[in-house]
Amino acid sequence: MILIISLLLVGCTPMAEISIQVMEPAEITLPSYINQVAFINHSYVPRYDSEDTAGFTQKEIYILDTVINNQIFLGLRIGLNESPLFDLDSIHIIQFRRNDTIDFLKPLTRNQIRVIKQSEQAEALISLEYYRMRDTISINSYQMDLVAKRQIISHTVWRIYDLTSDSIFDEYMLKDTTEWYVIGDDRYYLMNSLPEFINSLRTASYNAGFKYGQRISPYWFDVPRFYHTSGGKDMRIAKKKAASLDWKGASDIWKKLAYQVNEKTAAKACFNMALVCEMEDLLIPALDWAIKSYLVKQDPVTKGYIDLLKDRYEKQKIIKTQLPVEE
Repeated sequence: MILIISLLLVGCTPMAEISIQVMEPAEITLPSYINQVAFINHSYVPRYDSEDTAGFTQKEIYILDTVINNQIFLGLRIGLNESPLFDLDSIHIIQFRRNDTIDFLKPLTRNQIRVIKQSEQAEALISLEYYRMRDTISINSYQMDLVAKRQIISHTVWRIYDLTSDSIFDEYMLKDTTEWYVIGDDRYYLMNSLPEFINSLRTASYNAGFKYGQRISPYWFDVPRFYHTSGGKDMRIAKKKAASLDWKGASDIWKKLAYQVNEKTAAKACFNMALVCEMEDLLIPALDWAIKSYLVKQDPVTKGYIDLLKDRYEKQKIIKTQLPVEE
């Protein structure tokens, strides 16, 4: 997508931009027999005498720990709900915390898993095994201004236990950085303009859970796309129809123009038909139209779009293995 945008910036062909939704496959594919999942907090309880919690009382640490864990699991739930695989209005979290850090990455034992299976109707157990949040604030000079930055680096360790075989299906350490910037010339103003510690902690914790949810579940996201708008009276009419979201009317015109004698107009119409097919998730017809456009006129923008569609087609094959089979 970056390639297409960069080519458009240096090109002179008039094009309009729209946003469409595409699905990104999960990094891992859950076994097809997993229909329900349970959730457990298996992270250790932080102590007031550790390096990361210096300066906090035990009561303050308890409050921060509660905020962090609540937000991590909220982000996880929302991340999972971005996918057709899950529909979780709420989740029950088993609290099985560790009290020491000697074996803080030691997984659940088979006996512990069997005990959990007796109370949970699920085929898999998603476990938060560990978390660590590191908060820093800095002020640096940039040209004639000062730049204040708050940065929270989060480390979370996750495991998915397969409850049908009492084994570990996934083990993953997620490192994520959440940053905020403020530019100005007054240090006091900059420091007071950065988000408060507790609010930034909520955001960073939420992001950590959300991103792990995306790792294990395909999700929808918005991407920019472009279509040609010039090429004569009929192309301008189609442009107006597309702008009013009458894609059927626009595609009827583009389909006719795709077989015009004028090669430039035909190539543009074929390109636009490829977009219409992609919007309907018909990637093979989209590729056919895009290739036809390129054969008529070798436009680097079209070549970039063909490569993008090929990548989407390969991802679509993975997604089909990750979604439940419709009966």
